[in-house]
Amino acid sequence: MALVIICGQPASGKSTFAEDLRKQVEQHGKECRVISEDSLGIPRDQAYRDATAEKQTRGQLKSEVERSTTKQHVTVLDSINGIKGFRYELYCIARGAGVRYCMVHVDASAELCRRRNGARADSYPGDVLEDLLGRFERPDSKFRWEAPLFTLRVNSGEAAQPALQATLACALDLARPLPADGGDAIPVPQTAPLKPTIATTNAKLSSTNLLHEIDQATQTVMEAVAKAQELRPGSSAGVVEFGPGVPALRLDRAVPIVELRRHRRAFLRLVTNLSMTRAPDAATARRMFVDFLASQLAHA
Repeated sequence: MALVIICGQPASGKSTFAEDLRKQVEQHGKECRVISEDSLGIPRDQAYRDATAEKQTRGQLKSEVERSTTKQHVTVLDSINGIKGFRYELYCIARGAGVRYCMVHVDASAELCRRRNGARADSYPGDVLEDLLGRFERPDSKFRWEAPLFTLRVNSGEAAQPALQATLACALDLARPLPADGGDAIPVPQTAPLKPTIATTNAKLSSTNLLHEIDQATQTVMEAVAKAQELRPGSSAGVVEFGPGVPALRLDRAVPIVELRRHRRAFLRLVTNLSMTRAPDAATARRMFVDFLASQLAHA
């Protein structure tokens, strides 16, 4: 249905906004899943203590977002999300899932964040807090992966209701105009689910065991070639047959097994790494491998 990314400085009020959004979504009869360091059991004093811990934290958050983002409910990521590159990765997840997407920036001054952090029992260590405040990259709606962008300016005493209603309308595609309780309504752009692209969509597989089947298919071709050469030692095997539906392979010279293995490895890299040429089934892979061998041996 939708992926909502909440970003902002540490202790700016993101979790309060996320909880309010969850309640609003559920009041409309929809399921809402909020993902955060707390939901994953990651203590704040450990999540960003150093570069390694931060990388692991972002990895866990991203993995959970990937698992949770579907067309059946709203997923909310409540975290600092202070790196543009990471926010782009989250946008790609939404695009791959074909859901709506928006970003909320809970904007608070550094001084307010320091005061709020000091009043919390599970606060960020002082050096970690300063590091996160200094490295936070503010979102900009001119980038497609940061739009539509709704900003709640906490330091100015701005009411959260307009931003909350705008986010809700964007996520659920509610009717416009929106009520303006607590302030002027925030304009909400007409949104539609993002469309997956080749870069964000996994190729369709005919079975969960496809890679193994492709491996076995190429192995049967290798064995047939080796057997044909064993029958004619010291000379070319001539025409090698592989059965119905698979073209024959003509060998004008003896091909060492080492060379065959090299071509097989090259074919497997090609067929599994390039989405446009990925084989849909084992039978197709066998035909493709025979054609690949014919091409490679002709230019050897």
